[in-house]
Amino acid sequence: MLQYFQLDPKKHDDLGIDHAKFCFEHYSSEETCLSTFQSPIDPSTILGGFPGSNFTEASAFVITYPVNNKVETTGQENAKAMAWERAYINLVKEEILPMVLAQNLTLSFSSESSIKDELNRESTADAITIVISYIVMFAYISFT
Repeated sequence: MLQYFQLDPKKHDDLGIDHAKFCFEHYSSEETCLSTFQSPIDPSTILGGFPGSNFTEASAFVITYPVNNKVETTGQENAKAMAWERAYINLVKEEILPMVLAQNLTLSFSSESSIKDELNRESTADAITIVISYIVMFAYISFT
């Protein structure tokens, strides 16, 4: 939502919440509602849990941190991005999540590496299940 104010705290203070409400309706046609990178910000991509198109009653807020991520050719192009993602996941799990839970709120988060880590974890868990299944099938076939 801060992009509706071009990330400028003075604009936020001067224009107030009425400007955000205005931008909910005119996000693609009003120049003052464009982001710092001159792109329209559709309110349905940054807010959630609202009835119909009543964005002012949203119960969810989406934050996106773009990270420069390149297709690896030598193996080290993404080292900084991966380090940032590990630090981000650590920060959220160890610092932010306890604060959110203390306020009786829900926090969901993901990153590219967390998805990869989850897939690896699930693959390992699946491998154990498959091995146990084969052992049980082999035992069943052996005794029948």
